[in-house]
Amino acid sequence: MAEEHPSREAVADLVAGTVELVVYLHPDSRTQRRLVTHVLEVTGLGESATVEGHDLWTMALGDDGQRALEWTGIRPRCLEKMADRGVAYEPPPLALDRLRVPRPAASGHVEARR
Repeated sequence: MAEEHPSREAVADLVAGTVELVVYLHPDSRTQRRLVTHVLEVTGLGESATVEGHDLWTMALGDDGQRALEWTGIRPRCLEKMADRGVAYEPPPLALDRLRVPRPAASGHVEARR
């Protein structure tokens, strides 16, 4: 009897409905350690059963030339769930040079961008 495998759409739906955060790790051959390079929040399903999300933290070079995680400025949607489970977390303040300023649309109205 042959095994049945779930469809790509079913797997994508399962992942989008159960996974909230994805932490990307990169092996550092110099130190033999794994480095966190991105933290992504899963936001749901997109077209063609593609799991979508946005970066919350990304690896960047600091002013001192050292690599460090940098907050993208997007507030995680899962903060309320974390607080309900006793996890205290408040995103750091965003540097003024990283703030996204609303730009006027062609109609002259100001639209907020994320």
